[in-house]
Amino acid sequence: MATFNNDLKMEIGTFAEEWRKTVNATEDVAFTGKDASAGIAEAMAVKEPKEIEEIRVAARLSDRIMKKCFVDAMEQIVDEDTKVKHSEIAEDIEVVLANPG
Repeated sequence: MATFNNDLKMEIGTFAEEWRKTVNATEDVAFTGKDASAGIAEAMAVKEPKEIEEIRVAARLSDRIMKKCFVDAMEQIVDEDTKVKHSEIAEDIEVVLANPG
């Protein structure tokens, strides 16, 4: 589970505080935290123009994948309670990636 290290000074909301208490009170499941501070800091860092364009392209492709195949396929899988291999879903996504237009 992603956490922030103790050096990060930030206010957390009521929901986050209640979640933390609940997780810490859980006895039958062992949760281990992984510091996410560096990853969050990198995501929030100022980007070069080339990085911004790459992020935009990735966002457009992700949007097309979600709209053209993933959401409908996942809804059908869940509604019909069918089993589908990850490789089959990946093949459908690769078709969209190959023909993004």
